[in-house]
Amino acid sequence: MFNPDNRFMNKNGTLISTQQEILFDKKVIRTYPHQNFAYKVFSTTSSVWALLKNTSDNLLVLRAAFTPVGRLAVKESKILPHGLNLSAESAIGHFDIELRFDPKLPLVHAKTFLTPCLKYKITDWPKNLFPLGKNYDLFKATGSVTDKRLEARSGMLYAHLKRPHPASFLYLENFPSLAKFYKRTHTSPQESVGDTWPQLGYSPPSNSKHALSRSRKYPLYDSYLALTYEVPSDSVQSRHLFSQLLGQIQKSPEFSHLN
Repeated sequence: MFNPDNRFMNKNGTLISTQQEILFDKKVIRTYPHQNFAYKVFSTTSSVWALLKNTSDNLLVLRAAFTPVGRLAVKESKILPHGLNLSAESAIGHFDIELRFDPKLPLVHAKTFLTPCLKYKITDWPKNLFPLGKNYDLFKATGSVTDKRLEARSGMLYAHLKRPHPASFLYLENFPSLAKFYKRTHTSPQESVGDTWPQLGYSPPSNSKHALSRSRKYPLYDSYLALTYEVPSDSVQSRHLFSQLLGQIQKSPEFSHLN
């Protein structure tokens, strides 16, 4: 029986429901294997995910779409050489999801749009990045967050995995591309990137007063995730790895607009 430690529970039980979905309800859409890492795209009851793994262990999973009510159903997929575009329906509206995967480095880009089918207010959505332990277990991955930076153009999270496999990773949310969402909901991305292990990454800021308009397309996520199997031994090496991962994001053709 699934019985996680109570210290991982939040007031909405979000982490528990996420764990149950990933363990028991995942439907694999496509896998992209490479020499020493791989990407896997799958859906669950509420979400679409992009998984980053090495040859033997699942390491990180990035949420690319979420609905808090009703089942999310992937209807179409367009397979590209290094990614895919997905179309999904839910009780709150239509999702357009763009996933891109670097073939040479463990590096993911997920960009998502929502077209609501009704006036919709986003409140208390979960974060979109989770470390994974053995067998997709969110509660068995161990590690720590070294740095969180919230700037005008981006929110960044720099962290390290200990188990199931040593690694370092940099998460970045591109705020300017989400400006239409912030303007409509009268919100700000400040404090929208979380660093409480294992609930990491970004969630759209809540606003119970200003709803998204029906039948209009809004950007929800513009997320970047880069990983290396190196783990720093001191602060100098840690700063070097941070710069290395950020440079990989900025130099990749898929991410050139961040330069």
